Amino acid sequence: MAVLGVLIDPSNPEGSWNIYNMITKYRHDLEDKCEYWVGCTKSSAQGLTEWLRRLKNAGIENRVCFPGKPSHAYSARYANYLFRPDLLNANSLAKLTVWYGKHLSDKLYGKETEPIFWDYGYLVLYHNSTAGRKIGAKDIDNKTAFKLCKNFLSKSVCMGIYIEAGSGYKISVADRLELLKKIAEIKGDKKMISGGGITELKHIIRLREVGVDKIIVGTYFEKHAEDLLEFVSVL
Repeated sequence: MAVLGVLIDPSNPEGSWNIYNMITKYRHDLEDKCEYWVGCTKSSAQGLTEWLRRLKNAGIENRVCFPGKPSHAYSARYANYLFRPDLLNANSLAKLTVWYGKHLSDKLYGKETEPIFWDYGYLVLYHNSTAGRKIGAKDIDNKTAFKLCKNFLSKSVCMGIYIEAGSGYKISVADRLELLKKIAEIKGDKKMISGGGITELKHIIRLREVGVDKIIVGTYFEKHAEDLLEFVSVL
């Protein structure tokens, strides 16, 4: 069964509150089907900390710190999990920044305690997206993307691959089903996460059917939080 990752963006307070009110109201209906990711490239560590702490105080489990800056590692003290990416198609500065964030998290937390580290390969498909611009990614075709993912999965000790269209991007990651299906066939017992541009129920169904393990939705829920239960129902 796939899991829905609900992404809260601290830089959009109104949208974040819409999501928060929905997940706290239906907490018991969602707790086995959802993870709650908090992250943003624009936000301060304080913003991530406030939302992760708010979720913790509300009794919401499966809290994931999704850092956009090294300083966000400090926020993970209120998370169950800390996502730590290896950037597969990024410029040197972005890779150095991520290395520093990992080094910082190693210093801050013990490996036997929370937050539990989630080490994944991270691939951004489109340059003209928030994540793409941040890390200097270029648009990438299916053949090249598959090669990068295959090489990473075969050589790295990791939990899996996160394939991202890019936050709010006009093209959904669900439009790259051929790529996702091929990766699902070779990933073995590792996980595949996908997100970006997901705005319809059919996107969720298609991603689940090709073997995506975790489907991340954020921007759409900021204005349509009431659709959360419907999206979860098809997983």
